[in-house]
Amino acid sequence: MTINGGEIKLLAQTEFRQTVLKSFLSSNWIFALFADAGNVWYGSVDKLPAINSGSSIQQVNQTRANLEKGKFKFNQFYKQIAVSAGPGIRLDFDYLVARFDLAFRIHDLQQGWFANGSAYFNFGIGHSF
Repeated sequence: MTINGGEIKLLAQTEFRQTVLKSFLSSNWIFALFADAGNVWYGSVDKLPAINSGSSIQQVNQTRANLEKGKFKFNQFYKQIAVSAGPGIRLDFDYLVARFDLAFRIHDLQQGWFANGSAYFNFGIGHSF
């Protein structure tokens, strides 16, 4: 079960960009290497989302356990930071930047460090920062 939302957000991003083609197909082509790290947590117990009153006891207990895992705990938060990195291409037009990235999960929160060898394609408009 996935529970979306949160009150505490941590994000760190870095990117190295190098122009490889200028004015090709009406845009500058930029090669990028990037790394991202972060997560989202719930804050205090009082502000956790409400649990559906029509749920069974087992569903309520499972939801509470999942919410407990998502609470921010200062002595554990650094273990719960996901990390990804990879290469990308930026097409820099006069009016927008299109990003095409291939990300690899360096720290997958379910599988651990360097355990997920799958590549994930991402597309975005504008620089991420």
